[in-house]
Amino acid sequence: MFWSFRENLGGLDHINKALCRRIFGLAPDRYLHKIIESDPQKYRAVMDDLDQPLACRLCGYQLLHIELIGFGFATICSSQAHLYVKNVEEIAGFARSLPLNEQ
Repeated sequence: MFWSFRENLGGLDHINKALCRRIFGLAPDRYLHKIIESDPQKYRAVMDDLDQPLACRLCGYQLLHIELIGFGFATICSSQAHLYVKNVEEIAGFARSLPLNEQ
């Protein structure tokens, strides 16, 4: 299995955000509102069957639905979404470049 230092830093950041949220009592929608305000047409909260926002199992922040133009949607933790939101066009291009059976 390939070990990536960058992936482990991302995982540690996610765990750190979980600890900070619990210690300081931060709201689960802290990151979500900032992202949705940037482009309400492209981003929205992930809701369950009872129309309640779903939260990440690791950190407790709410999940975000990102539209990948020309491909579909992706779901990601809002606390980790800043890099994905910044690079959403590149991610959509990568998804379109995959062979049809890989999508």
